[in-house]
Amino acid sequence: GGSGVVDVPGLAHHVNDDVLYAVDASGTTLRSWEKAAGATSFTAKATVALAGAPRWLQADPDNQLISYVACDDGLYKTFDGFTVLSQVRDYTAANVHGKMVGVGGIPPVQKNIGRRVLVLGNGLAAQAKVAVTNNVYAANPTWVDISTGLPATNLLYDLHFIRTDPFSSSTRAFAAVPEDATYGDKLYRNDAYLTGGSWTAKLDLATVNTALGTAYTKMKFLDIGLTITSSGRIYALVLTSIPPNNWIYLMHSHDLGETGDGILVNTTANSFLSHLQVGQWQPDKLYVEMNSSAADVYSTAADA
Repeated sequence: GGSGVVDVPGLAHHVNDDVLYAVDASGTTLRSWEKAAGATSFTAKATVALAGAPRWLQADPDNQLISYVACDDGLYKTFDGFTVLSQVRDYTAANVHGKMVGVGGIPPVQKNIGRRVLVLGNGLAAQAKVAVTNNVYAANPTWVDISTGLPATNLLYDLHFIRTDPFSSSTRAFAAVPEDATYGDKLYRNDAYLTGGSWTAKLDLATVNTALGTAYTKMKFLDIGLTITSSGRIYALVLTSIPPNNWIYLMHSHDLGETGDGILVNTTANSFLSHLQVGQWQPDKLYVEMNSSAADVYSTAADA
């Protein structure tokens, strides 16, 4: 907090220390910010002209100084911790918009074939689809459909996110998929996504209500946080509702989503927590970004 940041589309955290990055837009300028290790406020970093809005900030898992920003007008990248921020893909000519970017780490034996990328989207008949490639830098990347187990019908609503588990990035992935219009989100897990594994539902409305001792009728996953240091640990921001009232909980699981518990974070109707970042070498330290009249970043040093 304290930097006047608004419309924050995500957070990026260093792997080896407690440095945190954020981006936002001010008019036609894309701005970047850094919270140094031990600091309690952000300082301004690189800026660049922008035609649209920033939508997603993603850190590179192999280099803590590299981050990507998906924006309406293109894909931006920094190689040096936001000292310089440059556009690497221009989307304006194709009349498309950048909404989200995902970057998966690769075992050393696979470095020579390029970055692994997973994509979550809608297929024919609004089916939930996930595809993966190990050679995204090739002229014609090879994509493989790995959607087995995901909902096959009635998926007419926004897909929320897909994540690889940084502790087991070559085998395990998570996807939040809505199954109806009543925020019927389910968190799916695939433990062998590269070798024909199936997606299975883990955290859903019923398991969240059981864990919290509540009777909510609607639920939506806002974000999940994973860490490279603790196998099985998952944090999730969950929006629950009994219309017209909303509650946001920070859920946590230590067994890959099989069971969980949570704490109430926010009940303000016009204030929404939208992004969660876990300290990679400090997995009990969490950052949560709130969009209200002005967005702030809150942190906690305790496991929920």
